[in-house]
Amino acid sequence: MQVILAILVIGGFVLLQRKIYQKYWARNLSFKFSFNRKTLYEGERVLIMEELENRKFLPLPWLEINITLPRSFISERGKYIQSSETQYRTDIFALPGNKRLVMETGYICAARGFYRIPDIKAESFDLLMGGPSRMNFAADASVTVFPRPLAVSELEVPYNKITGDIAMRRFILPDPFEFRGIREYQPYDSFRDINFKASARTGELMSNVFDPTVTQEILIILNVQKYSHVINYPVCEDAIRLAAFLAGYYIGEGIPVSFATNGRDCVSGGEAMLRSGLSRTHLTNIYEALARIDLSMIPKNLTELPNLTFGNTDDRVVIVISGYGGADLVEWYDKITAEGRTAMWIAPRGTGEGQDVPTGRDIVLWEAGRLTGANE
Repeated sequence: MQVILAILVIGGFVLLQRKIYQKYWARNLSFKFSFNRKTLYEGERVLIMEELENRKFLPLPWLEINITLPRSFISERGKYIQSSETQYRTDIFALPGNKRLVMETGYICAARGFYRIPDIKAESFDLLMGGPSRMNFAADASVTVFPRPLAVSELEVPYNKITGDIAMRRFILPDPFEFRGIREYQPYDSFRDINFKASARTGELMSNVFDPTVTQEILIILNVQKYSHVINYPVCEDAIRLAAFLAGYYIGEGIPVSFATNGRDCVSGGEAMLRSGLSRTHLTNIYEALARIDLSMIPKNLTELPNLTFGNTDDRVVIVISGYGGADLVEWYDKITAEGRTAMWIAPRGTGEGQDVPTGRDIVLWEAGRLTGANE
């Protein structure tokens, strides 16, 4: 009789605690997920901040938090289970009643992009590991990783070709007598523009900025149409970085920049067309448009974009970045140059890839695809 009674008591306890946990485990349980930065550049560090709080007396002996993160986020803790596009992180907690936990984990963002974290899954088990019971927490967190603007040393021949040729043909030259101010040193700044006194005073490299002799406008056009039967992702990523470098370089020189691309936005699916601007906010908008390009989405033909050159402006210098050299683009390029516009075509190419862009035009071949990145 005592054995039967013991079995009934134990069985009753098991069922009772299971019912209690199934009903109350999620009550007053909260989980907050956030990034410490909204924007950053490829290769920079971001902190993921998590706050888990159990605002009730009932303890949670086994609580699993399952988070889906982009594959390009490199954890300082180590590797997690990965798929082709994502990685899965599982954290297990024994959470007492009325307890709050705050955690920070550092990640290196190895690839540009716009990353939104999906709902976070939670699983809980009762005292005897029965269950599980499940619920989702809304993450409501996103981060934009800008393409890393190339350094001058990574451009080699194109840097002198691009900046030198355009300057000579359109007189976009800084006037050494028109001093505009001092700003932080950028990778594309000339060594002779470094202000060593200001650098010593601030502890960081600072550069002199001069107003251009003639105010011009630069239009950067990025074409992501594939130039072979297979997309060369490393070359495309370097082309995006080149567009970021040029935008930063010319805006840093006080020259308004407009931007257009047929690369499709990873959220809206549309194309970016940004009219000329000179502010830091405008440059950030260009970087954001570049970050959100989804190379897996098939782009329109560049020449199909409406008002690609933003109207007829003779003072606008057009820089086309395109590995694709089809007849439609060649015809369009010949047309704008025949109208008297100053234009340059930069054709990114992978190592060992042949030249299949048209000859007899001002086209700069650039060996790209040698830089690293998780998008590649």
